[in-house]
Amino acid sequence: MFCAYFQAGHCRSCSLLDQSCEATLQSRQSLLAGLFPDTRIQAVTPTTAPAGSRIRARLAVFGTIDRPQFGFLNQQREIAAVPECPLHHPALNRFLSRMPDVIASCRLTPWSLADDRGELKFVVLTCAPESQKLMVQLVLRSRESVDRIRRMWSSRGAADFPEVAVLSVNLQPVRSSALNGQMEIPVSEQQRLPIAYGTTTVLYGPQSFIQSNHEVASRLYQTAASVIQQSDITGLLDLYCGTGAFSLVAGQPQHQILGVDISADSIAAARESARIRGLSQARYECCPTGQFPLPITTSGSAPFSFAPDAVICNPPRRGLDARTCQFLVQTGADLLLYSSCNPVTLRRDTDHLAQVYQIEELHPFDMFPFTHHVETLAVMRLRQQ
Repeated sequence: MFCAYFQAGHCRSCSLLDQSCEATLQSRQSLLAGLFPDTRIQAVTPTTAPAGSRIRARLAVFGTIDRPQFGFLNQQREIAAVPECPLHHPALNRFLSRMPDVIASCRLTPWSLADDRGELKFVVLTCAPESQKLMVQLVLRSRESVDRIRRMWSSRGAADFPEVAVLSVNLQPVRSSALNGQMEIPVSEQQRLPIAYGTTTVLYGPQSFIQSNHEVASRLYQTAASVIQQSDITGLLDLYCGTGAFSLVAGQPQHQILGVDISADSIAAARESARIRGLSQARYECCPTGQFPLPITTSGSAPFSFAPDAVICNPPRRGLDARTCQFLVQTGADLLLYSSCNPVTLRRDTDHLAQVYQIEELHPFDMFPFTHHVETLAVMRLRQQ
């Protein structure tokens, strides 16, 4: 894949872009083999067409109202201007070229990292590849320009920006490494973007976690679903479930499903997706992982006794905390699927879980082309006593 920004030394987010796809896949395979020398490791599932593969873009905004620029924050908190990333889905790049019009219409002063002045900090764009519809989140420093954004959307939205299904404002008032703040202000009437993975539609809100590589995410979810469907299970526990993509793709109407996540926005989306999917025995609960007791109880009005015989967990890069590891050891589930974007914390956590679980195999996925990162699905089985 050719990238003029990389060739010019302007952006190095894709640090392995000077290597062939085959070489980057082999480096991931070698990394996992070194960390898991006694484990069966499947071949890395590749991204078949890296160009245009990312359906989410998180871009810093800088410059002026008349001449805004967009780009990526690097490790030194410097912004590299990248107005048209070749990894981004074409629909994202097309809309980004129209963002100066939005900024001028709403008089959104780009934020200055140096002196913490201005309003518009980031723009987060998400594309549903099958419909080409977008979810646009504007991350602001304050509420100062919210009314202007609403007036612009009311007068121009449907006519001038038909590709935008969801428009939302996020308030991030502090200087922080966290891109988003806690407060989300809806602007458009629609506040969920449907994205299909095969025959399963998952709804996403502005603050929902989403795997940005749709092709590879679809294959990740289907691999997990195949393992689960080949096992004789009745209860499925989805930890760090987000919007429920794993359990929604894998779950069947006869399964009891419990999804747990800390994000209320994601849980609300998961509940609506489960209703659409017809999973009447699925519950999604907002709760910090590691803080619920055994036996598991839920806050629903109807009785819901739950004893999982399969668990899916997809924690953040830092991996599982000690309490969640201990909880998983106690569940007694026959099958444990652990999806990780960090092989080092995956190795640490599987060592902890090894007292009761044995790794059957690893499935690596090229979720982040031309980088050192690799998504890995560990299939683990309860050790026979």
